[in-house]
Amino acid sequence: MNNKEILSRLFKENIRPQMAKLSSSFIFMLIIALATGATAWLLDPAIEKIFLDRDPQMVWMIPLGIIGILLVKGTATFFQVSILTEVGQKIIADIQIKMFTKITYADLGWLQINHSGKIISNFLYDVTLLQSAVSDCLANAFRNLLTLICLLAVMFYQDWALSLIAMIAIPLVGYFSKRLGRRMKKASTGTQVETGVLASLLSENLDGTRIVKAYQQEDAEIEKVSESIYRRMRLIIKVTKTKAAAAPFSEFLAGFGIAGAMYYAGIRGIQGDLPLNEFISFLGAMMLAFQPLRSLAQVNTMMQEGFAAGARVFELLDQPVEIAE
Repeated sequence: MNNKEILSRLFKENIRPQMAKLSSSFIFMLIIALATGATAWLLDPAIEKIFLDRDPQMVWMIPLGIIGILLVKGTATFFQVSILTEVGQKIIADIQIKMFTKITYADLGWLQINHSGKIISNFLYDVTLLQSAVSDCLANAFRNLLTLICLLAVMFYQDWALSLIAMIAIPLVGYFSKRLGRRMKKASTGTQVETGVLASLLSENLDGTRIVKAYQQEDAEIEKVSESIYRRMRLIIKVTKTKAAAAPFSEFLAGFGIAGAMYYAGIRGIQGDLPLNEFISFLGAMMLAFQPLRSLAQVNTMMQEGFAAGARVFELLDQPVEIAE
């Protein structure tokens, strides 16, 4: 199954029944995004009214406004995380029940070929990765995208030319994330396969302890399991390094946009064409936009891990039953 087919099936079978709760979660995501944008925008009147106009009333009004915005944002974040956690766990439970039902009614011949260790790996490890891709990656990607849009709106409101310069890094980050995603899916698939192999070896040794001892095969079995553990270790390290590479490289690429915007702003500031309050508000929005852009760069790599797990889960669920009665 390709990524599009996995997403389509997940939506039809698992996400659609949870749409009511997910819709409320999306509302809270929008509130978070708007609150983040409002925080950046408040820097404009703060500089203008307090430091330039020296308005004494604004000295206490703007700090109160910031506290209010952060309170709204914090409350919305709590409800959003709570709802997504509930939805994610419900998705895990539903898929696990379907998998157990499938295993229970499966043919004995198929169960003997597909060792219980691999099935347990599908049941516990793969389903968790799939849930993480849906409830964490997709939902957080939507929240970060909304936040990025709100912050870009503040940036364009303050100065469209500076905003265009700052945005030159976005296509670079997208291209880099796509390249990392391909590598991530390959490494993640290998990790999940090796996890199934290791689970099978452990299960076989526990079930056949008497035979192993009778034929004095302890050292041979230890060597076999050790090789599987080291193969899995190397794959996990590769997956971890791929995840770790997404954030610093996206930061480096985003630095070109920030540096370009700062250079252009410096020239205009020297010439007196850029008011200080507008520049501070723009700078605040640009720096706040850095975090959601960084998170979006990591989404693709993490989603590939979930897609690889989803392919294995649906392969088990789609196994045909040859003996119907």
